Amino acid sequence: MRIIFTFLISLFFVSADLHAQAIPTTEHYTIYDYHAHPQNWSVVQDDIGRIYVANTKGVLEYDGNTWKLIELPNLASVTALTKGKDGKIYIGAASEIGYLDSDSVGNKVYVSLLDKMSEQDKKFSTIWKVFSTSDGIVFQSFEKIFWYKNEQFKTISPNSAFHLAFQTKEKENSKLFVREWGKGLHHLTSKGLEFVAGSELFADEKIYALLPQKTATYFLITEQQGVYTYNQDTGFVPFPTSSDSLLKSSQVYCGIQLADGNYAIGTRLAGILVFDSNFQFLYKISSKNGLKDDRVANLYEDSNKQLWAALSNGIAYIDVASSFRYFDKNTDINRNILSISPPFNESLYIGTVQGIFKSNTDKAETIKEFNLLPYSERETWKLGVYKNILLGAQNPGIAWLGKKGIEELLAASNPFIQDFALVKNDTSHLIAASIEGLLLLRWQNNHWVFVNKIKGFSGASTKIIQDDNNDFWVSDYNRGIFRFKLSPDFLTVTHSEFFGKLNGLPKNQGNHVFEYDGKAIFGTLEGIYGFSENTFAPHPVFEKLIEKKAITIFEKDTKDNLWIVTQNEQHKFSSSQTLLIQLKKTDSTYQRYDAPFYKIKQIVQAVRPIDENLVLIGTNEGLISYNPLNTIADKQPFSVFITQIEHSSAKDSLLFATDFIINQQNNLADNKNVELPYELNSLRFSFGSSFFEQRSEVYYQTKLEPLNENWSAWTTETQDRFTNLSEGDYVFHLKAQNLYGVESEEVIFKFTIKTPWFRHPLFYLSIVLVLGVLIQYGIKIYTKRLKTEKNLLENTVRERTEDMRQAYFNTRVLSKLGQEITSTRSIHEITDMIYQHVSKLMDASVFAIGIHNEEDETIEFPVAIENGEKLPFHFEALDDTGRFAVWCFINEQDLFINDSEVDYELYMSHRPKTTVGKKAPSLIYLPLKIKKKVIGVITVQSFEKNAYNDYHLNLLRSLAVYTGIAIENANSYHQINEQKDIIEDKNKQLISSINYAKRIQNAILPPLEAIQEEFEESFVLFLPRDIVSGDFYYFNKINGKSIISAIDCTGHGVPGAFMSMIGYELLNEIILAKHITEPARILEALHEGISKGLRQEQTFTQDGMDMTLCIWDEETGILEVAAARNQMYLFNSEDKERILEIEADRQSIGGKMDEGFEFKSHQIRIQKNDTVYLLTDGFQDQFGGVQDRKYLRRRLREFLQNHQHLSMTQQRRALQRELTEWKGDKDQVDDILIIGIRF
Repeated sequence: MRIIFTFLISLFFVSADLHAQAIPTTEHYTIYDYHAHPQNWSVVQDDIGRIYVANTKGVLEYDGNTWKLIELPNLASVTALTKGKDGKIYIGAASEIGYLDSDSVGNKVYVSLLDKMSEQDKKFSTIWKVFSTSDGIVFQSFEKIFWYKNEQFKTISPNSAFHLAFQTKEKENSKLFVREWGKGLHHLTSKGLEFVAGSELFADEKIYALLPQKTATYFLITEQQGVYTYNQDTGFVPFPTSSDSLLKSSQVYCGIQLADGNYAIGTRLAGILVFDSNFQFLYKISSKNGLKDDRVANLYEDSNKQLWAALSNGIAYIDVASSFRYFDKNTDINRNILSISPPFNESLYIGTVQGIFKSNTDKAETIKEFNLLPYSERETWKLGVYKNILLGAQNPGIAWLGKKGIEELLAASNPFIQDFALVKNDTSHLIAASIEGLLLLRWQNNHWVFVNKIKGFSGASTKIIQDDNNDFWVSDYNRGIFRFKLSPDFLTVTHSEFFGKLNGLPKNQGNHVFEYDGKAIFGTLEGIYGFSENTFAPHPVFEKLIEKKAITIFEKDTKDNLWIVTQNEQHKFSSSQTLLIQLKKTDSTYQRYDAPFYKIKQIVQAVRPIDENLVLIGTNEGLISYNPLNTIADKQPFSVFITQIEHSSAKDSLLFATDFIINQQNNLADNKNVELPYELNSLRFSFGSSFFEQRSEVYYQTKLEPLNENWSAWTTETQDRFTNLSEGDYVFHLKAQNLYGVESEEVIFKFTIKTPWFRHPLFYLSIVLVLGVLIQYGIKIYTKRLKTEKNLLENTVRERTEDMRQAYFNTRVLSKLGQEITSTRSIHEITDMIYQHVSKLMDASVFAIGIHNEEDETIEFPVAIENGEKLPFHFEALDDTGRFAVWCFINEQDLFINDSEVDYELYMSHRPKTTVGKKAPSLIYLPLKIKKKVIGVITVQSFEKNAYNDYHLNLLRSLAVYTGIAIENANSYHQINEQKDIIEDKNKQLISSINYAKRIQNAILPPLEAIQEEFEESFVLFLPRDIVSGDFYYFNKINGKSIISAIDCTGHGVPGAFMSMIGYELLNEIILAKHITEPARILEALHEGISKGLRQEQTFTQDGMDMTLCIWDEETGILEVAAARNQMYLFNSEDKERILEIEADRQSIGGKMDEGFEFKSHQIRIQKNDTVYLLTDGFQDQFGGVQDRKYLRRRLREFLQNHQHLSMTQQRRALQRELTEWKGDKDQVDDILIIGIRF
């Protein structure tokens, strides 16, 4: 039951303390960063700023960029670290004691001190604490304490067993205390143990932290009994706190006092607890809001006053020195914050996109929670206190905080409100700026009431102010700035002026109006502007303080300091879109201060100075508190150091590490440069710093004298490389700058590249002497060699002349032979020709050509000659690999043998038997290739041994090329002739079929006599491009009306002809069977028939036809026309210049039709001798003329117009003649159809 009660109490405290804590940021290092064991035990920093961490696998070294693991003998687990007065890192581990030293190049290495101990003292388990004192190094285990001084150990043993030791930090010196089980607390000195009176209280109570409270007074943090104070006069006194239960339930494990006087307590279960100097709880950092693990083994404050935590699962770096605190992201205030109220009724109010939140207090150190106010759930863009009433400008409406909570002053149906302005000359009135104009509020019966919308201004108002001249200024973000005056009742704008780019503003858009010293100033896209004499110009006070960037916020605090938010200028230390700037008020000017604010990566949307130590900053990701009085972090010096120097052109090329370089820097007075051989003249410098806060934004500058006179540009790169350095003296300079603009001290490294041996003066002299001797000896040798070479050259010229003569003869023979055989179509003739020529060039007792039969997988020898006689046809199967011909064909290689009894072993295991003829000792087989494909073999053979040499082999190789081509030509010739016969036969059959189709198509077309019988003056010009046509004409009579149409089907030739027959049959069905005689309905029915007939909804084809269809009613003299993407011209009989072109619908028959589309019919009253032309696009698309262009519609229309005086028969002849002349020798490109009718 007691355990359950304790748990519930601790749960209460934990939940109560985590509502809305403002905590520092935390950076976590995991095993994936440092590549060692998750468990870490202790942290310490060396003199130059490197961090060392005690890890279960060894000691971790961190230089700000890179982690290194230093392992101990037997892989001992390291549990404690301290820095000695000598600067060395002393180490306590499992059964191991030692320190870190440097090897010859400056790398850290472990040095054991066990050899300094007696065998008896070596019997300890684990060193849990290591302390540095003015009197030596102290190592504490549970079994013993070892005091190390002057390379000797003194051992202090307990009566029972030690628990933990503690070291206090006084200004002059420090004290050591150790708790002994069953005894209590001892004061520890090099002389031994001195029992602390009254500490028997802790004989069986664990102490986990002993912390300074004030001079000679300490806090003791126990496991179960809470907090005690101790000094020598009063002894141990309980110090009750409101957090005793929290400490107990969290299981305290370690603690330190921070630079700001606060205490950080590490726990086993709850992460890190932070208390003020009176041990009042401030905030908690745990796995719920920053840490990756709640089990804290050790806490350490580094030289920059920042906190490091050794965890059971990683390492944490906590930015406790920062002046910024971030409200817990797990709480409700983690919202997109739009506005912040001034303190009101001892609370703060935060406007977010969710609504209005209320804090429990307006004091920075005691803000614990924010709660959403009911009925405020709307975007809140401005919070202000007017007449002691909190008003919220919301989207939409206005909310106000009454005794009962949030109430609506303007309902949600009202416009988006963004700002308020209290009327200076009558504070009983308040003006609200909305996106639909200005609204007037009046103070009445102790609250604000809505009066009406102000007349005379309807723009979108984002901000409004009233200056000391009682002029009102309104900024419309998208239009510009307005100035106006109001009537006495404030309900009407009596005078209004608009200002924009023409008045000096950078742009009409992006402007905000603010009040400064009773005047209007303006945040523009290019900085802060003032207004004077109807002109805007950069404000003289701010012109040099603020960049020409967009200004969004302008606030003043109680000390007259200004807080301005501007668009970020791409500063090297910040990637945020906005930058907060503080202008600190001095006697008469301002001093810009922005260094801390580069840390804010979020977009700043609201700023509210609360008091001198609290400024609240609202961002798109939550709420930030800032303490302007805390300047610890942004003024701390830090160091920069070279971590290693490498030869950049080789692996494992480390030359010097940090400690070697530091030692060289400390001995600069000796004026001794580090000397490097010339082979190491390409160097890579790596560097780091002791500034770990946002370490990715530490910037470095370098220069190498005398190579560089000026510093490099600032960069985050942590390496610099120099290649191919000449011999000479060099000085490498390095410095760093952190995000606060603080620069480190410069460090340098001096080195010398030695002169290479090949540039030494003695080397040059020796070269001259050796060259002189060599030249003299060389002249003698050269003269003798010239004589010998002259004789050899004369003999060679004679031999080469004879070879060239023979080669010329052979080349002529081969060239002539190649021409003859490549034009020969018979394999027998080819073999005979080659044999006749080869027998003249070499011994060809046997000659044969084998051809690959792909079907039978054999090499066939249709002709083979032995001693002038032809051998019978024979073949060799390709699976018989023991044959010379088969080997040559399969391996695609030459076979060259001068003694077949012996040389066959070079190619196969058994000497092959002959198929026909005699065995030949000497033989050559070559593969015959065409385009990398082997088509056969060629062979010459001799009955004499050693009959052939390379000369013969090369001759035959050249001949094999011609032979392969000749055989391929012969095969191709036979194949072509066979294919030609097949194609000609197929073509005859195809033409016959198409001609039959033409007869069918002609049969279904209406007779021209029928058309001329109805229309005496008419013609049909029908010219298919191919035998059959895709264009066709239609004519029929029904109910006393004549129906005629010109149709262009998809495609031409056979595909078009098929479509024409389908179309003709469907038209007959629609007109004659269904009796549809309205042109547009005929086209729609035809479209439906084509779509269904070709199943276009399933196949998605677009085949169909374009057409013009006319219905002539001679009785009424009316011509009805419908056209689907086709043309019709009408020429007036009285005015030949007047041409009527019927507008066709942009929809084909068949294919996809837009939903709701209907074809249109046109009615035309025809006069006597009016002429109508129905036509497809074949004529106008015909290519020809001088420039080989299309005939085009315009030229065709003019041609018809110019020939109206001719009869219709004459017009047909004129059109045919025009077409013939136009296309010349060009092919007809499409079917041509033109129907002409004169009424």
